[in-house]
Amino acid sequence: MSKRVKHLMVDRFFRGVGRIHRSLETTVRREADRRERVLLTLYDHGRLDILKGIKTGRLSVTAVADAFKRNALDSLPTAGALVPLAPAIEEWLSKGRGSRKPLRPATIKNYKQVWSQAIGSGVFGINPTVADVSAENVEEFREQLLGAGHAPQANRFWSAAKSFLGRVLGRRHPQVLAVQDLDKYPEPKTVRLPVEPDAFWSVHEMADGAIQPALVALTVTGMMPSELERLQKDDLFRDTGWVRVPGEKTDNRARLVGVPEWAWDDIVAATPWTMDRSRFQRLLVKAAKNTQVPWFRLYDLRRAFSRWHEAAGTPQSRIEAYMGHTERTITDRYLRTEIEPYAREDAERMGEYLRGQADRAILRVVR
Repeated sequence: MSKRVKHLMVDRFFRGVGRIHRSLETTVRREADRRERVLLTLYDHGRLDILKGIKTGRLSVTAVADAFKRNALDSLPTAGALVPLAPAIEEWLSKGRGSRKPLRPATIKNYKQVWSQAIGSGVFGINPTVADVSAENVEEFREQLLGAGHAPQANRFWSAAKSFLGRVLGRRHPQVLAVQDLDKYPEPKTVRLPVEPDAFWSVHEMADGAIQPALVALTVTGMMPSELERLQKDDLFRDTGWVRVPGEKTDNRARLVGVPEWAWDDIVAATPWTMDRSRFQRLLVKAAKNTQVPWFRLYDLRRAFSRWHEAAGTPQSRIEAYMGHTERTITDRYLRTEIEPYAREDAERMGEYLRGQADRAILRVVR
């Protein structure tokens, strides 16, 4: 039985780092002396970040000595890259700023979700640091998402990784540049089937009563969920048949949308809307599954609004005005569409088209 040869050790104290008592990862005295001299040289040059990495075990002495020999110390993780990953991400998101510009609340929410999935996947290790977000590990997690058919999510994580690393390490850091060099995955465009009135009423009938008023409100006004959440009683004008959509302006005018008379009670009940949007979406998806409707996202209701107005004969220019779309050409600006005289008429016509399918849909659900 051969005797095991122990590695030679270094045991030195460096001001600002503390005591380093670690293996030099070699049994050859000459090589051990060379590696110890490398540590002393790093201290003389103020590279405490690398010495701290060795002290904590995040960097191997062999890797440091090899990088020093090749004059490639910049390829080693810096002190900033050796901090735990999860707290660094939380701090980054709490500041709400990417590497170049502030992050929008929706972007922060998406980034938080995809980072949670990435850390939970185990690709970055059990106790990952920022240094573990290498191009190889980022690509491995992206390939997992792509294999599951989530190319957009894979690209979203790539954007999140670039933004995070650029903020923490600096945009010119080698680790950041390596991640930036990855390619964006092609995203196949999916065509969502249009929502038919009978499908809407089937889902409405099976939905929890708590969300039925908001379903009607979103459908007959074309509002986005964020707009419904800001809608107040002062924005309702039942005498003229209008709703003033908050926060959206077109050509310095308030955005007005007509409401059919039968929908007013739901509009009033849904104003102001305080239910958490994620809970709203879950209840909506549950109702859609119970009726075997192959959709439902909240934004589908906005698309349905424009399609149903078109089916009811509303001119395209007025549909764009109701939805708050900006003018696309100078001609559109000169031929400014007046919507006030037609809002109630258009709403009643679309309401008749939509309401005409209600009884048939309800009978189908009951059966």
